Amino acid sequence: VTTGDNYTDDGLKAQDKESNLGKVLRMNFDGSAPEDNPEPGLLMWSYGHRNVQGLTFLPNGNIFTSEHGDAIEDEVNFIKKGANYGWPYVEGPCDADYEEDFCSSENPEDPAFSSGNDRTFAMCGLEFYDHDRYPSLKQSLLLATLKRGTLFQLHLNEDMDEVVDTDEHLNFSVGRIRDFAITDDGRIFICTSNRQILAQPPFPFAEDDRILELIPVDPEGKGTLDAPDFYLIKARPGDELQFLVPISNTGDAPSKVTNIVNQSPNPELKHQHW
Repeated sequence: VTTGDNYTDDGLKAQDKESNLGKVLRMNFDGSAPEDNPEPGLLMWSYGHRNVQGLTFLPNGNIFTSEHGDAIEDEVNFIKKGANYGWPYVEGPCDADYEEDFCSSENPEDPAFSSGNDRTFAMCGLEFYDHDRYPSLKQSLLLATLKRGTLFQLHLNEDMDEVVDTDEHLNFSVGRIRDFAITDDGRIFICTSNRQILAQPPFPFAEDDRILELIPVDPEGKGTLDAPDFYLIKARPGDELQFLVPISNTGDAPSKVTNIVNQSPNPELKHQHW
């Protein structure tokens, strides 16, 4: 069981082993603490967490979690028995001057993957993929994010305790991705979360929120662009606009738009290339 840090306590309870806030907890079916927990009589399995959103078990027993940071450093963590993950004194790895004293004395765990010290991704659902249905995804963590609407693929090492490479799928294409489920035969279903005040245009679509099936295809396939000759949009200098460019696939792979030119049909108006 994972718990948030309780914002009203400024996160300090996350460092208190006797508190159940800001923790990954391990318990028996009757709610009691197993005898081999890190601290006798306590449910705490790991501590120093802010807001864990996803948790997954791997076939070898390893545990990974996904966690919301504050304004920086969303984290994916490899969970170790009794380990401290730093919050609220450390965000992400120990790489800031103000974190130095705490890191030296408490030796908190660095994340296996993070969003960096200048942004958050709003990491949510997390699952381990280990099916033959889509070999390119095997031995990877699949991570859903709200910001960017990305499905991250985190490739793991042979021992399945480190992230060694990453790929990104679905960026901005379906909106905010809340969670997903993997069936026994390896099919992947994702759910979107666009009907709320944080949704970014062009979302929500009329049919949101949706459950979609993710189907990886041959990366060697070639897509074609099928769009109108031009879009006419009224705007002021400096405006940032988003609009849909319809794409159809004639092959077996998703298309990628690599260049768009916006030119006004009126020669007296300036045109913008990007």
